[in-house]
Amino acid sequence: MQVLRGLLLIMACLSSSLLSAADTVGVWQGQLTMAGARGEQRKEVTLTLTVNGSRLIGTMTADGETAEILDGAVKGDDISFEIESGADDVPRFVFNGNVVGDALTLTVSGRLKATGQILTIGAGSFKRRK
Repeated sequence: MQVLRGLLLIMACLSSSLLSAADTVGVWQGQLTMAGARGEQRKEVTLTLTVNGSRLIGTMTADGETAEILDGAVKGDDISFEIESGADDVPRFVFNGNVVGDALTLTVSGRLKATGQILTIGAGSFKRRK
């Protein structure tokens, strides 16, 4: 009987984890605010996200350009991923955030190539497109 209870508890935990990952799937629209050498910039952004196990896959589109999501991960309601920045001094932008219902919030950071210092660069808020 205790073995059965243990299995049921494990199944409940796994299914809630899978539901959280599934909640990440979809098309998200929002705005990123980024700080840089040219001051603060706001960009309209579309994220297209899918999940394969704990791996986050998809694209980010802004200003008519699309970047592939790299090293994406989902753990419960938390997500993380990177995209190529196109800059020599900060080669990748790192995104960390969480999903609550149809809302996604992200922070953006980058590692300076020369020193390894991690800088917070921006933040964003997104809504799932229905």
